[in-house]
Amino acid sequence: MEKFKENEITQYYYPGYMDDYDKIVQSYIKYYHIRAQKCKQFYYAFTIIKIALAASIPVLQMISVVKKYPVILAIVSAAIVVIESFLVMTRSVEKWSLFRNNCNRLLQIQRVNAIKCADSQSLTDEKRVYIQEVESVLDDEARRWYQLTHQQRKT
Repeated sequence: MEKFKENEITQYYYPGYMDDYDKIVQSYIKYYHIRAQKCKQFYYAFTIIKIALAASIPVLQMISVVKKYPVILAIVSAAIVVIESFLVMTRSVEKWSLFRNNCNRLLQIQRVNAIKCADSQSLTDEKRVYIQEVESVLDDEARRWYQLTHQQRKT
């Protein structure tokens, strides 16, 4: 069986795969990070366009463009509806949240594994407390992100 390729996400199991498993986990982390970024950029781009179109309606009415060309208002309004429907259909916010959460969870697992693989005798009590506090902050941030994104979807 072919060994793990650096930029390939795979789950090959072969003798000695644990040597490469960190690379596999790292590629998953990279994959989820890139997907989260793309979903975020997609969502922001279309939301900014939607806001700009909505803000243009009163301006168009004020400068009397709508009176001369009422089709412009219809086109702008239709574009807003299409963009909103497209954002709901693609569920980019939910995907962004999912990919970000998966990335954070994998990073946390990787950190915990790195700590356990280190010589546990060399860790002082202060170092253990430090590690626990850092992991607590990261876990709390991930939990708050999850609550924030799920709370927004309900409203």
